[in-house]
Amino acid sequence: MVKDMDGYTGCRGCQHYQFDGSCPAFDGGKIPLDILSGDFEHTQKHRLQINSMTWSQRTGQREIEIREQLAEAIKKRNGNPNP
Repeated sequence: MVKDMDGYTGCRGCQHYQFDGSCPAFDGGKIPLDILSGDFEHTQKHRLQINSMTWSQRTGQREIEIREQLAEAIKKRNGNPNP
């Protein structure tokens, strides 16, 4: 999704978005299709949410945390649990 006038960039630009493609705002982390497709901007509460979490611009620190989580998951998957 391209950044629009209000700064909304979709899930990947959100601080709550997890490296595995999930979001803690939804049961089981499953992001609804209308949000993923861009038909619904998650700047307001979605009817399928389990809490009040909405889109919030990802910060530089959150980006670092996600990259570290991803690197750790890849190492574990490849059989190397140590960094």
